[in-house]
Amino acid sequence: MVSSLGAGLALDRSGRIAPSGVALAGLALAASAAGAVTTWLMVKQHEPAPAHGFASPRLGDALRPLRDPAARSALAFIAAWNAAIGISGTFFSVHLLGNLKLGYTLVALLSAGAAVARILSVPLWGRALDRVGARPVLATCTFGLAAAPILWILPTEACPWPIAFDALLSGTLLAGHALASFALPLSLAPRSERPFYLATFSATGGLAYALASAAGGALASALPATFVLWGHPSHGLHLLFVISAVGRLGSGWLALRIREPGARTRRGSPVA
Repeated sequence: MVSSLGAGLALDRSGRIAPSGVALAGLALAASAAGAVTTWLMVKQHEPAPAHGFASPRLGDALRPLRDPAARSALAFIAAWNAAIGISGTFFSVHLLGNLKLGYTLVALLSAGAAVARILSVPLWGRALDRVGARPVLATCTFGLAAAPILWILPTEACPWPIAFDALLSGTLLAGHALASFALPLSLAPRSERPFYLATFSATGGLAYALASAAGGALASALPATFVLWGHPSHGLHLLFVISAVGRLGSGWLALRIREPGARTRRGSPVA
């Protein structure tokens, strides 16, 4: 939060005290220095040696998640969710800065607000995760986050306040979503095969996001910058936000179909 606000202030002031390229280079240098510090800290970490040594991995172990029906249902959700996020994810800041003419500091304040919401809500999501499992939490947060892109259609340059509500909504729901997304592969995978499950989930999500992001860029380039819809001025990026909202709703339906052992329905009864 502190570094984000500092970066926003530096970028907003760079037009008056220094070329913006110098400010961006300074931020890149600061990020590299922070990365070096985290690398040094990671080197100092260690984990206990396994009691029975390491088993030699086999190709079949790496393919196990693709043969597991429970894992496949979760992978379908992961792919759909990341595609729904990737189609518009890179354009929210573009919309804020280019279309709504907000400064970098205000963008950083919105990010800080979302971070505060995540910090305050994540213990509550953790308790819910312990009680009902990852799938119900994941489905609830996914359906709730489907409303977030629609909120980005409402603000105008003269009235940008709906974005503040989105920061609180998204921050709160993303806390539960991230926690459940982390717990899901751990609950599905046999302990000895968790690295392969985690790798498969990560690769699936990354590939879906990359392809959707590229498609979103191509679509954004083809759309008109502005147009009039039912007598109201709109931006071309609004269409990407609507597509993202529809994709998130579809992801929520897929989340309900995840076969998580021990998860519970909203009434509290265990499901297979």
